Amino acid sequence: MTLSYHQAGSVLEIAIEEPHFEAGAARKFEEEVHHGPAFADAHSLNIDMGHVERIDSLAVHSLLALQEMMPQPQSVISLINPQPPVHRVLRMLRLDRVFRIESRPVAAA
Repeated sequence: MTLSYHQAGSVLEIAIEEPHFEAGAARKFEEEVHHGPAFADAHSLNIDMGHVERIDSLAVHSLLALQEMMPQPQSVISLINPQPPVHRVLRMLRLDRVFRIESRPVAAA
């Protein structure tokens, strides 16, 4: 799984650079983020899902597990720019009640 990290104060931003966030990648994602840079100091976690075209139940489980692992009790996880099929899955599972789901302008390359 290819992830990129950016720390902005107490906000840890992670971009998932893969089109499929599924079974094998889900466990790696959870481990990499939990043991990755600055996770222990993060008050908020922004996960850029703009490249993710498909998500499965194990990936959803990994996101929920990260919510439980967040170091601060009032920590927030935001899912940024999910593609329409992924956004539908997140809404269908009512994960908009657990996570912030946001659309943001994409920076020009």
